[in-house]
Amino acid sequence: MLVAKFECVYTGSGDQGSSVFAFNMEQGLPVMPEWLFFNRVNARARKGVEIGPARLLLSLSGGKVVGSFSPHEAFAIGGTNSVRGYEEGAVGSGRSYVVGSSEVSFPMVEPLQCDEHVSEQGSASVQQESSSTIRVLPAALLGPVEGVIFADYGHDLWSGPSVPGDPAGARYKPGSGYGYGFGIRVDSPLGPLRLEYAFNDRQAKRFHFGVGHRN
Repeated sequence: MLVAKFECVYTGSGDQGSSVFAFNMEQGLPVMPEWLFFNRVNARARKGVEIGPARLLLSLSGGKVVGSFSPHEAFAIGGTNSVRGYEEGAVGSGRSYVVGSSEVSFPMVEPLQCDEHVSEQGSASVQQESSSTIRVLPAALLGPVEGVIFADYGHDLWSGPSVPGDPAGARYKPGSGYGYGFGIRVDSPLGPLRLEYAFNDRQAKRFHFGVGHRN
């Protein structure tokens, strides 16, 4: 199968977690007569609003597949970057989907700074002030730690049975669901480290761990 992909991303500010709109499209090209021909579009939007020391983050994503496609090209709903409280893809697998999320984050721990005098045998990251004294440059030992509370909702728009083989129906996936919970985030050179504990509408509980901003 040969697939052509196009993606466009708009970022409203330098902060990746603030305002983002992204659109991508995949086109299956039937170079050979037996190859599949389909078009898969997906869009997501995210908006952050400062509320005093806290921040409200709203996000919405949705997509659709048209044409003849294999089941793995369907949209999997549920999981760390979708509806938390569910395993990956446990809400549904659809030809269409929509997922909405709201989060409130607030500061818990500010970065630690180090600024002290050490001997010449001290840290390698130093600035020499005299022949016998060296000063450690200020450095963040730990990025800011934030607390977060969140709620997610996802739906396959009743498109699960139209996926070839109906994999969602065969696994008794509900097709819609919501989750809510709380967690912490720690800034790092790789992006935010996210540890979250979520509950879903089926009274199940689940830990989630992720790196970077949610998709």
